[in-house]
Amino acid sequence: MSKERSNVARLEREQAMAKVMDKFVPQLFSGPEILSNGASDAGGQDYWMLTNMPAELLVPLVGLQTIANADSRDDIKAFIQTILRGLKGIGGFTVKQGESIALGLGGGVGRKTVKRPGWAGRNITNRGWKEKAEDEGAEVEQ
Repeated sequence: MSKERSNVARLEREQAMAKVMDKFVPQLFSGPEILSNGASDAGGQDYWMLTNMPAELLVPLVGLQTIANADSRDDIKAFIQTILRGLKGIGGFTVKQGESIALGLGGGVGRKTVKRPGWAGRNITNRGWKEKAEDEGAEVEQ
């Protein structure tokens, strides 16, 4: 009976995860306005949340968005949306997210990543870091 309950619980968890993924995964690879056929309330927030954006770019883009909204400048809004969509693809960001999701759903643990150590770590305390990462099949984050 315990095994049966465990199987039912696992099935319920997987069904709940599939519901979430049904909404989330398409947003990784396409814009909300495309997914909603141009609806005016097409979740513009998703672009900001799902974009691989350097911190130095966030504040200026938010300022530009504020100006675009205040002055009703559709050309500036279109520029910002293009930048946000483009940033999602830099360095294969969305592809890596998709791979991690696929590996997780397939029962794998996902792709291991290793952050590149600082100068002291690379040259003094952890000199074999790169070889160790390659041996483990880990991806190196810069």
